[in-house]
Amino acid sequence: MRDVQGGCFNYEGTVEDITQRRQAEENVRNSEALYHSLVETLPQNIFARICKAALPSPIPNFGKMLGRTREEICR
Repeated sequence: MRDVQGGCFNYEGTVEDITQRRQAEENVRNSEALYHSLVETLPQNIFARICKAALPSPIPNFGKMLGRTREEICR
């Protein structure tokens, strides 16, 4: 807020502690990175039929082994 001379005499705002939310988001990112690093580098073929879920399934190596795309496998 400003006075009649244009000087600032008051600020309005809101403060919210988002520390826990940021930590939870970082934990999810770390977990997803670990999942991807493990699943995409394992020599075993892994297949989880969760084609419509948010998870990256089927695993790319499984599709490569079959010579098929994700869309072909998830039909």
